[in-house]
Amino acid sequence: MGATKFARPRTSYGLCNGSRILIADNSGAKIAQIINVDGYKGRIRRLPKATVGSVCTVTIKKGKPELRGNIVKAVIVRQKMIYRRLDGTRLCFEDNA
Repeated sequence: MGATKFARPRTSYGLCNGSRILIADNSGAKIAQIINVDGYKGRIRRLPKATVGSVCTVTIKKGKPELRGNIVKAVIVRQKMIYRRLDGTRLCFEDNA
């Protein structure tokens, strides 16, 4: 089976269910927890994992009182775990966001 036009390159999954991430926008939320990874096709009893570019469902854990506890969608933009780009460079950040 060849790669399709829309296939994402395989990157290291650095975040799983329950991981806490920083919020990188100005909405007032500070920290969120991943509760689901949209589109993750895994195995039975295996926790969904996310990487840079994954769309996740998160719950807000710390921030403005009116946002705390809300369930929202988020995109992973940074991860601590090293991942490799298609051109061979390796990249990691100091936080998960």
